[in-house]
Amino acid sequence: MLLMNTFLSLHGIGYDPQGLNLGAIIDNGQLETLCDTKLDHSISSVRRQTEIDYPCRLLDIIEKLGVNWVPLTTELDVEQAIKAGDLMGYLKFPENFTENMRKRFVWRIYADEETLNGSTISIRLDNSEYMNTYFITKSLYESVQKFLLSSANDYDVDERTVTLPLQFSPIYGSLFHTWNSFIVSAELLLLWTFFSTTFGFFHVIDRCDNTFARTMATGVDFGQLQLSYYFSDIPLSFFQGGLILLIFWWDRGEQVQGSWILIGVIFYLARMAILSLYFVVGTFNMNVKDMTLLTISIIMVYVYASDTIWPIESVVWWYRPFCHCLPFTVTIRVLRSVITRGWGITHPTVFFGGICVPIIITGISTMVSFVVERRNKKL
Repeated sequence: MLLMNTFLSLHGIGYDPQGLNLGAIIDNGQLETLCDTKLDHSISSVRRQTEIDYPCRLLDIIEKLGVNWVPLTTELDVEQAIKAGDLMGYLKFPENFTENMRKRFVWRIYADEETLNGSTISIRLDNSEYMNTYFITKSLYESVQKFLLSSANDYDVDERTVTLPLQFSPIYGSLFHTWNSFIVSAELLLLWTFFSTTFGFFHVIDRCDNTFARTMATGVDFGQLQLSYYFSDIPLSFFQGGLILLIFWWDRGEQVQGSWILIGVIFYLARMAILSLYFVVGTFNMNVKDMTLLTISIIMVYVYASDTIWPIESVVWWYRPFCHCLPFTVTIRVLRSVITRGWGITHPTVFFGGICVPIIITGISTMVSFVVERRNKKL
């Protein structure tokens, strides 16, 4: 189960969609005929470098980015395919698009209205699925940019004249990272949180079965019992945590910029904080059923409010302070910074959020469990 969940965390969520279909039509023409059939429309097979039909060149670039284009004849055919769920949208090329595009390159700011209209592509998309629409829109922007650069080279035009006056260079991470790079660290930590509940459940079960009371009657101190759980959890935590980090290292170890030792320390301190919270819950004499429901509720709150699958900055203003108060919000952000930014333990955010916060939670939870246990004895 641990292996399966780790694998799904690394490969199940956050990647760009593949195999989306986009229709393509051209005024008064057959794209399939123009591009020498859909199955063989690469640049080399359509025309020679000086005689390339621009719609085919652009569609070839789009397909290389993972979006399939489907040649159709009329807008009615395309709209019916979209309503049937077969297409995510379509591109419409004006008649004589190639000729007008060449004039636009030559005349630039002096191009007339006919040339500008004849070199503009109409795009209509099914915006009901945000992520798929976002990917297609992103792919279209990238495709048009590559298309303009290749076309500019045909006429010995400076590439800078056909690109936006922006130059991006990342300080951390890569320009080609997918959403999975943001999600995976939070998913692994949530998975680790779920598997960290083992000895916490044992403690609750001991209380329900009166094993805890019999142990205390033999003269064992509550602190000794609590310490025994921490020591007993070390082998299991090393096995589970080591397996998760080993799979993570095997799958994308080259992308981790920070220290693996620091990542392991953050994982273990987070586990101690979870275990200490279970001692607090156990002192209230909850049964296993209530404990299970509480665990599921806590994990669901972490999923929706701890900067896991969506940034906290996008949360509504009245809910955002609660998200920042959750203990795992800071830990997830710290872990993400260690993995992607290479921050070390000397960084204030890492030291406070990844080291101090779990230790403080563990200390407070231990003190609370001692106080509640003493009160239970007096009663």
